Amino acid sequence: MSEGKKPVIDWDNTVHKNVRSREGEPVGNVVAILGDSIHVETQGSRGQYMIPKENVARFNGAEITLNVAVNELARFAR
Repeated sequence: MSEGKKPVIDWDNTVHKNVRSREGEPVGNVVAILGDSIHVETQGSRGQYMIPKENVARFNGAEITLNVAVNELARFAR
C-alpha cells in the first residue's frame, strides 16, 4: 500500500463483494462492516471471519484482496 493511501474509500460498497486471499484464493463474501473489521462468510456460511480493515490490500470495485494468506485466516475465525 502506498504511503497514506487507503485501499477502500467507502467501506459500505464492499458489502456483498467477494473476498480473496493474498494468493488469489476465494475466501467468501463480505456480509457486514463492523467498526474496524469486515465480517466475511464463506460459501454456505460454513465459516465466518472478522478481518481487520488494515488487512485489506485493495478493492477493485468487484472484489477485495487481502494481504493475508489462506493458511493465516484461522486467526480471524469467529
